[in-house]
Amino acid sequence: MRSLGSKGQVVTRKRRMISELGRSLKASSMNESCAEASCSSPVITPRNPNTGHLVDVSSPVFACSQCPFVHMEEVKLHQHIERVHTEEYSRNGTNLILKRKTVPKEAMPAGIIVRAQAKGWMETELVVDWLKVVWGRRRGGLRKRRNMLVLDAFRGHLTEPVKKQVKAMNGDLVIIPGGMTSQLQVLDVVVNKPFKDHLRKRYTEWLLAGNHALTPSGKIQKPAVRRLCEWILQAWADVSPESIVNGFKKCCISNAMDGSEDDVMWEEAEPGGCPTRECE
Repeated sequence: MRSLGSKGQVVTRKRRMISELGRSLKASSMNESCAEASCSSPVITPRNPNTGHLVDVSSPVFACSQCPFVHMEEVKLHQHIERVHTEEYSRNGTNLILKRKTVPKEAMPAGIIVRAQAKGWMETELVVDWLKVVWGRRRGGLRKRRNMLVLDAFRGHLTEPVKKQVKAMNGDLVIIPGGMTSQLQVLDVVVNKPFKDHLRKRYTEWLLAGNHALTPSGKIQKPAVRRLCEWILQAWADVSPESIVNGFKKCCISNAMDGSEDDVMWEEAEPGGCPTRECE
């Protein structure tokens, strides 16, 4: 009986020792984890290429994805991107929506974004995508300065996701009343006609060049999507920037606030989109 009792006491003591050892190991492992966590955040990062000084990551650091540029202020990063990488961020300014279900797998030329929609419509999802990919990358867009976006009354422009995205980008959404796009929308007033004329010219030249592949029914196969993208980029480049600037004034979007230029809307415009009075 004594031997059994003493044996039980030994077992009990071993259990206590194991329990205490487990608690101590757990505590020490937690301390080591905390120490490792504090050491895992390096105090010093690579030198700032602009100043040569070491950067402390305990403060937020904003880095350029295109080059080694880093800065402690986000606004400085945005200024750097707009000044140094302007072409990189402005080349995504043209958007093409194809009437099909999937985007072609072939590589597209730089400077154009291709999307697909079964009916070829600019639905809500595509409008939000355009806001993020095109509108958000315009000059000044990265800084999220207060801005105004003028759209027509198409129902895809009036949905809550679109309004929410515009607001998130610090923008004010202005909708042109129905039936007024021919007077108040810059695209209709000065852009669409010359753009389509340039695009139609290239398509006509392609047709006249001959030697086209034919479909089984004997019709000319439509041009490849990549070729179409190239035509669009060329046609867009042929639209005069001055005509667009004057178009904003003619549509009374950027005219003088004192009312002295309100009559520009009703003046005849030259082929380049410049009101007669402006060209005198």
